[in-house]
Amino acid sequence: FGDKTGAFALVHLAEEWERQVLAVFRYYADKGIGGDSSVGKGSYELAIQQGFPFKESASGTRWTTLSLYYPRPDEWSYYQASPEQVWYSLVKRKGRLESSFSPAADVWKKSVLMLEEGSCFPVLEGRNVYGELPEVKVLPDGVRVLQYGLGFPIRME
Repeated sequence: FGDKTGAFALVHLAEEWERQVLAVFRYYADKGIGGDSSVGKGSYELAIQQGFPFKESASGTRWTTLSLYYPRPDEWSYYQASPEQVWYSLVKRKGRLESSFSPAADVWKKSVLMLEEGSCFPVLEGRNVYGELPEVKVLPDGVRVLQYGLGFPIRME
C-alpha cells in the first residue's frame, strides 16, 4: 500500500466475538492477505473505529449487500418468484486453501456462484441474517471447508 491508500473492512458482530475477530485481522497484518500473501504483509497497521459509518433506513423495504452473498434456498426461491424486485450480478468464486495449514494435496476449493456486492433485494420480514455458508471442500480428515456467504445488509428506501 502507498502512503495515501489502504484497505478497510466493515464488521458487524456480537461483542463477545470482538477479541477473536481482531486476532484474525492482526494475523493477516503479519502474514498477508489472500492467496498472494505478499499483499499487505507487514505493510499496514490495524486501526479500529467503533460505530457504523452509514445511516440506514429504519422503514426501508429493500436492502443492498456490502458483501458477497450466497442466498439460502428459501431466499433464492422468493427472489426467483419476484424478479422485478431484485437487482443483482452473479460472480464465480474459486480459491485455494491456506496451504500452510492444509493436510490436503489438492488445495483448490469448489467454485460457487455468488451474488455480488451492491446487489439489491426486498426485505424479508423477521429476518436479520441473509445467506448461508456453502461447503466448498471436505479435507481427508473429514473437516468441512465453508465459503462465507452471508450478506451484509443495509436497509434502504
